[in-house]
Amino acid sequence: MKLHTGAGFALITLCALLVPQTECYLIIELFKVAKMTFSSVYHTWDLFEGKLQPNEDSPYYQEKTLPEEYVMKDHPKFYVEREEQKLLSRIDEINRKIAGIEERMRVHEEIIITKLEKIPHAIMTELKVNQVLDIVRDVESRHETFTKYMKTGVVESKEGKKGLDRLTVLNFAQFTTSHSQDSPLRFLDRLHSILVPHFDSDKLLGTRSFFYTFKDYLINGKPSEDVSIDAAMEAVENFSIRNKTKRPMTYEGKGEAREQEKGAEEQVNYIANEDVAGLDIIRGKVINRINELWKETENWQFLAKKKTGLDAELVKEFRDICETIDFIKYPELPKIVGEKVWTYSTIENEQKNILGTYGTFRKLQARPDPVIYADLWKQFANSVLNDRPNTHSSILKTLAIIEEYINDGIEGHKNIFQQTAQNQEEFTCDVEQSPQQMLFNMYTTLQLTQLKAYTMVHFSWMLLRLYDQGNFTVESELLKTSYLERMSQQAMALRAVMKDCKNDMWACDPSQQVEGETYAKITKFLQGYVVNEVDLNTDNTCRENCAFYKYTKQQSCFKDQFCAQQPPCRGNIVGCKFVDSDMWICQSPHLNERRYDWIEYENGRTLGRREQCSRAVKKVDSWWRYLFWHCSYCFCYCDDPQDAQSDRFFSLRPVTVDTNKNKVMTGMRFVKLNRIIHLQVQQGELLPHGEINETSVEWVPVEEFDIKDAGVEVGKDYHMLTWEHRALDLDDIQLPEGHLLTGIRIRRLGGHMNLEIQGTEFNYTTGTLTHNGSKSQWFGNDNTDGAFHQPRAAHVLKNPDIPTKSSGLNKIDSRPDTFIEFTASDSELDAGQTAVPFIDLQPVAPRPPCPLVGAGVFHKGRSYSGGLIGLKAFTYNQGNNVQDVFPDVNEAEF
Repeated sequence: MKLHTGAGFALITLCALLVPQTECYLIIELFKVAKMTFSSVYHTWDLFEGKLQPNEDSPYYQEKTLPEEYVMKDHPKFYVEREEQKLLSRIDEINRKIAGIEERMRVHEEIIITKLEKIPHAIMTELKVNQVLDIVRDVESRHETFTKYMKTGVVESKEGKKGLDRLTVLNFAQFTTSHSQDSPLRFLDRLHSILVPHFDSDKLLGTRSFFYTFKDYLINGKPSEDVSIDAAMEAVENFSIRNKTKRPMTYEGKGEAREQEKGAEEQVNYIANEDVAGLDIIRGKVINRINELWKETENWQFLAKKKTGLDAELVKEFRDICETIDFIKYPELPKIVGEKVWTYSTIENEQKNILGTYGTFRKLQARPDPVIYADLWKQFANSVLNDRPNTHSSILKTLAIIEEYINDGIEGHKNIFQQTAQNQEEFTCDVEQSPQQMLFNMYTTLQLTQLKAYTMVHFSWMLLRLYDQGNFTVESELLKTSYLERMSQQAMALRAVMKDCKNDMWACDPSQQVEGETYAKITKFLQGYVVNEVDLNTDNTCRENCAFYKYTKQQSCFKDQFCAQQPPCRGNIVGCKFVDSDMWICQSPHLNERRYDWIEYENGRTLGRREQCSRAVKKVDSWWRYLFWHCSYCFCYCDDPQDAQSDRFFSLRPVTVDTNKNKVMTGMRFVKLNRIIHLQVQQGELLPHGEINETSVEWVPVEEFDIKDAGVEVGKDYHMLTWEHRALDLDDIQLPEGHLLTGIRIRRLGGHMNLEIQGTEFNYTTGTLTHNGSKSQWFGNDNTDGAFHQPRAAHVLKNPDIPTKSSGLNKIDSRPDTFIEFTASDSELDAGQTAVPFIDLQPVAPRPPCPLVGAGVFHKGRSYSGGLIGLKAFTYNQGNNVQDVFPDVNEAEF
């Protein structure tokens, strides 16, 4: 087996990435072999030190200094033969060294093959499929262009109809037959090398036939669907490519399939309706203006020539067009999208070509006198239109490639929006956007890039036309028709995916939890409490057992025993149970939120985590009374609202935005002030087409108050958690269509805390709230756990420990239309000293900001964790306003 040096390093790198670390010594061995290979081949060149010159002793050595007419045209035969012998001997030496290298490599051949065979079949198959699909897409795109060109013909056609400019056809032919890796001529070699590799390399798993690799994957890779191997092989060997112009639009929810054979006039004409997205409005203006420039009206030509000339005025016209395009800014799209969605990362590479060229385009427009730079503009136009082998593709070709990747033409393959939606769960904790918002931002990014490419191509054709380099009218019509068809396909694909995609977002766990910043606690609520049963009744008797006292109070402190050595519980005592008679108790430091660090019973049972105690350990023993009654120490829970260290309050005051200034909610969070948990909202000014003025985004100050303030009432201004009223309803509430979120509050409903949201009608086109928000309405879920039909179910915490004790990732584990009760942590794990769940204080606000249409409350946790209460935000679905049909509207103002 022969390994070329370049292929060898690629092979070693692949092994290093995919082979487990436990076998790294084999990778190191491969690097040693590679080093030896390079060293041996490199030193072979020592044989060629100096040039092959005739011997100085030869009588013909001086001939090169003689006049040309005296120099012999051919060396004598004996001289040539002597030099050939020297050269052949050197070649033999090289062959001997190469043979030695091959012999050394043969020792490691089996190791290499073994390591490659361990590469997962799925990975190898995916790599090969991606290679094949890349080639198939490129061939399809080129063939589609070729078919259009053949149908259209050239300018000098006998029929006398309009045709393609000769320069266009010539450029296409030159590139098609070039030796560039991107040319269709090379596509055939590349595809063949994947499907049927060279026999010398068939031992390597990475170079086996594509069909064998795919078959192995079906056998060993355990595909998710039941597919027979024969059927799958037949499908692979017969890739079916759908023609874009004949493919019906069958996305769910669009009704009947769109006809693709409509007249060109209906497809080309473009109108931006009132309720379409802002991007569609901008695109409509740009296309309409370009259409007007192609018409070359007499008035425009006359004014242009009268000013600075046609070319200079054309530059100015497109400068205005670009300023219109730049009005739409690229939305923030997390880098992880490119990492998780392979197709998008490929498109990003193509986008760099367009954006780099567009940047040059804008810089050239800023020149004071475009006429002076006529040659520079010609070069720019040619670079936009013409492919150059072994360099960046033309903008025209790059546009076609991006369009092809967005709407994958392979049967059964998902478009880029479907791929992104499929991975939405993986994005949750890495982006501050809902899946719907992220899809729309991706769509906006792709549309802006394609619009910039479309604009530059038309400018280049117009400029070359002014310089008498061709006519390009037919080319512009073909591009326009194709562009609008593709935009329609992409818009329909987006709308179909967004319809079934989630629009909610929440905050995942931070890298480090910090009390007061990322979470807040309910303190000294239902806290584990050790008390003797003699103190739990007014008779000071021990006639009952601990389980008898389910709801009581501490009535006394009998003979100042252990009860006198700990802070008393002045509230209700609930849920008592007997654990064991005698124990050692480690009390927490004074003024601590906890009563005990741990409790260890004589039978070996321990409540909490036993560590070194910061105070003296107390020995607490039960006792017998009158030989009949055993006065046992019980483990109960203390509910003391009067404890100054108990933070257990939730604000009931509504929180709204300034609708008089056309503000809507763009985010929300919990905050803790003065021992009270408040809701705080973020607001921003609403703009036309569902946009938000980012400079106006701000957090509305919290309306602070204290529970001891005059006029402040429990049940009206705030809710106080007690044993009886400690439930929080978990809901997802979304507004009716045509409303945006302008307020939020917690209310009391059947003894539970219940979320309500305020919605306000708005006008999408003008970006204004109806009646300045004066007719806003509150919406909520009125279902209770006592309802006759489908009552709320309880979300029960099982053995909950302190949420911040472990570093595991919390996940949403609750369902809407349920409720959760605040309770004490598990007695075994924490001695019941911590109130759970905690409150997540992280903001839930999409970036970039966008209007919200709903809010929710949920619980997130994991096994043996009390978890946290968090907020959800539901973003506005811009997909409903994406334009996917393009009728005529030349009335649009530019």
